Amino acid sequence: MAHDTLPDASRDRLREPLPVRIGLRALTLGYVFLLVAWPTTMVFKNAFADGWSAMADSLTDPSVVHALELTATITVIAVLINLVFGVTISLLLVRYEFWGKRVDQIVSGKRSKVLAFVARA
Repeated sequence: MAHDTLPDASRDRLREPLPVRIGLRALTLGYVFLLVAWPTTMVFKNAFADGWSAMADSLTDPSVVHALELTATITVIAVLINLVFGVTISLLLVRYEFWGKRVDQIVSGKRSKVLAFVARA
């Protein structure tokens, strides 16, 4: 039964008390801040500590340019490899029966929506 079709009394029983919801949201936001926002802020703060011109000068350094080119090349290769293997595995999991398919369904818990979409293709 969908959540929005439940009677009001049943819907209220499914909700956590307001202090618990606020606490969980605060915990989540704090976690994301510590994991993402704070380190990103520190990287930018240190990168631009000597000003914009120092940052621009460091980006024109030949070793930095080579590192960025290498990173871009490896990223493109990794994306293409993941694309080929991901689509191939998705097609195999959806369209064919094999001895490990049931184990995969047990481990994942259910069929993926992506796999169902690939099956229609």
